[in-house]
Amino acid sequence: MTTHRVRGLAVFVGAALAVWFVMSFLTTLETMTAVMGRVSEDIHGISTAASAMRQDTARMVDHAAAMQQAVVALDRNLNQINHDIAGIQNTMAEDIERMRIVLDGIGQDMGAVNGATQRMNAFMGRMTYGMDRLANTISPLGGLGMP
Repeated sequence: MTTHRVRGLAVFVGAALAVWFVMSFLTTLETMTAVMGRVSEDIHGISTAASAMRQDTARMVDHAAAMQQAVVALDRNLNQINHDIAGIQNTMAEDIERMRIVLDGIGQDMGAVNGATQRMNAFMGRMTYGMDRLANTISPLGGLGMP
């Protein structure tokens, strides 16, 4: 009878161990399911973040392309500005040369006017001298108040 009890006890202990093992296994499966759920949520979050990163990268590529186009346009505009400045410098050099020629001509004309003024001054001096001589002579019309 003792063996029966021992055997019954062994079966009971075996059954208890089996129940404990199954309960532990189910708890472990439940924990693994919860962990896998969290992992799935994390993977979903990572996927969402990766999608957002792809969109951000695409936007960055678009912005980089737009910036490159802007730099090319700026370079083209700067080249045009340099060309325009060179044209302005060339035109200014031509205008300065024309002004130098005109001023040289004006200087020559001023010299001619100066010479004419000196000749006119000499003529006026001779004329004044002649008028003074004439005024100092006795005129037949002196009685009329004329020289």
